[in-house]
Amino acid sequence: MRIAPIANHSSLPFADCQFDVVINRHEEFCPSEVARILNPGGRFITQQVGERNNHELTDWLGGEAEEFDFTLKQSSAELLSVGLEIVDCRENFSRTEFYDIGAVVYYLRAVSWQVLGFTVDGYRERIAAIHNHIQRHGSFVASSHRCYLEAAKPPLTPT
Repeated sequence: MRIAPIANHSSLPFADCQFDVVINRHEEFCPSEVARILNPGGRFITQQVGERNNHELTDWLGGEAEEFDFTLKQSSAELLSVGLEIVDCRENFSRTEFYDIGAVVYYLRAVSWQVLGFTVDGYRERIAAIHNHIQRHGSFVASSHRCYLEAAKPPLTPT
């Protein structure tokens, strides 16, 4: 069994029907290319960040997050439209807890799409409010939004 990495290309550099499994995590994918390179009976598995990821943090700061193109409904429809079958499709909201303001600032600087244009100086008042919230309540809680999607290429039927 060969496993293919999926890159952000409109045309992947692989021949048709090359892989039993294609795994994608947090990257864009082209459904028609996934279908093209999968062997009959092959699987496509992807885990993506959902559009409501840590929205409580973005909302608290009054900022704007980068818009995500990925939704389970849209991606499932696109995979179905190229002949793949949806095997599993679900989303999860996990607890993300920040225990100090340094962790919040580090996260916002590392994950630049969570609050577009984030700077400490630009958000100083709102950061102080989160700091005060953490001091009073012990943490700031947000929700990590993750989506899982698994699709299969139908096996060849004997003729």
